Amino acid sequence: MPTWNGRFILRAVEISEEEKRSGCYQVYRHADQADQLTSEDNYFDTAPSLVSMQDYAVVPPRNPRQWQVKLALVQPVWVTMGVFQLKARP
Repeated sequence: MPTWNGRFILRAVEISEEEKRSGCYQVYRHADQADQLTSEDNYFDTAPSLVSMQDYAVVPPRNPRQWQVKLALVQPVWVTMGVFQLKARP
């Protein structure tokens, strides 16, 4: 289990209804540095990691980047994803 505070994550730009219901961000990839997440990360066929919205806030980096990602876990769908940083809530 990664230490989430300060991690950069790839997630959907818009919070989904599923995330609202579960109270968790859906994280498809994470890294120490924002530039480790690139548009080459554009296809996922596995379930995302879940991170508590109650424990962490998402903050866009200084140079926000977004791109289309294909999620193929159940029915293939394209989603606009972006890079964010997780910050622990006090």
